[in-house]
Order: sequence, then structure tokens, then C-alpha cells
Amino acid sequence: MIKLYNQKVKFSDIWKLKYSIIRSTMHLGRMFNYLKVLMNRNKKDTFLNCFPTSAMIEPSSRCNLKCPMCISNQNKLDIKIGDMTIEQFKNIIDQIKNTVIFLFLWNSGEPFMNKELSKMIEYAHKKRLFIIMSTNGYFVNKKNANMLINNKLDYLIISFDGATRETYEKIRFGSNYDKVIENIEYLIQEKKRVKKSLPYINLQFLVMRENEHEIHQFKQLAKKLSVDRITIKKTQIVNQELNEQFIPLNKDYTYNAYSNNGIVKVNWCYKPWEHIVVNWDGSVFPCCDTLDPKYSLGNFFNSRSYREIWNNQKYVGFRKKILTDIDSIDICKICPGKTTSNEFLLL
Repeated sequence: MIKLYNQKVKFSDIWKLKYSIIRSTMHLGRMFNYLKVLMNRNKKDTFLNCFPTSAMIEPSSRCNLKCPMCISNQNKLDIKIGDMTIEQFKNIIDQIKNTVIFLFLWNSGEPFMNKELSKMIEYAHKKRLFIIMSTNGYFVNKKNANMLINNKLDYLIISFDGATRETYEKIRFGSNYDKVIENIEYLIQEKKRVKKSLPYINLQFLVMRENEHEIHQFKQLAKKLSVDRITIKKTQIVNQELNEQFIPLNKDYTYNAYSNNGIVKVNWCYKPWEHIVVNWDGSVFPCCDTLDPKYSLGNFFNSRSYREIWNNQKYVGFRKKILTDIDSIDICKICPGKTTSNEFLLL
């Protein structure tokens, strides 16, 4: 196995995705930039001569569900809600296409809430980016399933946090267990019918107190559905008042930050050196673990270029803080990158 973005990846997975990986990495500018990233990281530079190798772009901050553990519901912040336009999306892609390899299409909202999502996937594919999208699965109906196949989405994460209808619908409040199961079955059957291997389907299970007893059942369900992969992921709670409600009783399913075992501290996080998050309104954040405007490092749509943001005073200062005083950054205190505990349990 190799580790990629906090997740262990099997060589068999890489083989299934080999054509997508080759398409996105066989680019001289991206490879040259990646080498500079490694040098900048090694030297712990804060003003960088490299640029992101991965980007998270948020098509929409709206969602059809009201999941209680969602960061949008945990934070008591006045966050604006809206969708990115296809013109804005193309502007971002055109600026990052020569350095970025991996494109993550989600953040706080459900991507399918944006009516131009199909055009976004199609455009990013034409630029030879490796496209990964996360969804709650509610809108992966026949029409959208065919769109994902035809537009050549590389990797699809479907969040499915309960093996039984009762548990699933309690956690994924507003969803429909049977409908999502039917959507997954159709997508897999349609891939087989048209003899396509993509999108690669990863069924993801966030372990919480409400569902920790269903892990074994979830694995059986995933096997029955014949998805390509499952991940069982530890849940991150940004609002500490909710710990008693969501943190699993079994400490094997929690970050060290939530246990009494102590934390092995590491003054390091790769994201400010090689990853960028752009929300629907153009606001730029160092990672997806916060929506608090105080951590916004600039606005993509109000700048001449993202390269201007990448080395502005705020970004450079944030990198310095990561290296010298990471404990003072509240969003980093419970981040898996700050402990030796693994974000993903079973693969």
C-alpha cells in the first residue's frame, strides 16, 4: 500500500485507475511543479516557488440534507449559501491546470445542488485532471449516473453512514435509504452494461456513536452492492460541545485528540504547501476543516491570479504558524494531521 492524502491506497486500486492516473500525471508542468513542492516542503519554506498539486473546488454550499454532524451544522457561523457558475469554475481551472493533478469537487455542500455540475466535470476532464467527487448519493439517479459515466468522472465517494434504514436516516437526516441503495445499484449495473470501469466507487462510512455497532453490517452491505472500495473513517467534530453526542465509545474509532491516551504532536501539515480550497464564492481556505471567515486567505475572484493569493501575507503567515505554533490554530488541534492516529480505519 501507499499513503495518499491521509488514506492508504492498495496497488490493486491504482491498477484499476491507471489510465486516469497516467492521463493526469503525464504533464511536464505538473511534474516539474511537484518536484518543487517536495523541495519547498523539505526546506520548510513559507514563501513558495511551487504551486498546489491538488485543489478542492466547491460547486455549491447548499445541501438537501441536514446531517447533525456536518461541519455546516456544527458551526454557529453566518455562512453565505450559493452556487459557483460555470464561468467562474472555468476561470479557476484555467489558472490551476498546469500544476494541479487532483481535483476534489465538494466541500460543505452537495455538488449535485449545482445545475452546472455536468459541465464542470466535462471541462475538468478535458484539462486532464483526476476528478474526485463526494456526494450523499441522493441525486445519483439514472440521469445523473449516466452523466457521471459519460463525462468520465474518475472517482466517486458516496457517504453512507448506516447499514440499516433506521440508523442511516437518523444520521443522514432528510435522505432515503432505499432510494440511495437503488441509485448505487443502478450506477454499478450501468457501468457493467456499457463496459466502463469509471467512476471508481468508494462507499464511505463515518464512525459515530450512533452507528459504530453497524460496521460489520456495513461491510457486508458494501460487498453485496459490489462497490470498488469501502473506507471506514473517523469522524472529526469541530464543535467540542458535541463530543458526547457523536464520538464513538470504542476508542479505536476515535482520534487521539478525543481520547485520554495523549497526543503525539507534530508541527506539520502538508496542505498549506500543496493544496488549496476554493469555495463557491471564491474564498480561499488552507483546508476544508473550517468555514470560519477568519481563516480565509483571500478571494480567487477578487485577485489578479491565485498565484497572488498563494504567497500573500496571510498565506505565508499561516505556514509560519503551522511550523512554529500549530497549537494556537484551533482548527488544527483535532486534525488527524496533528496526531499519529490514522483518519481511515479499514480499507
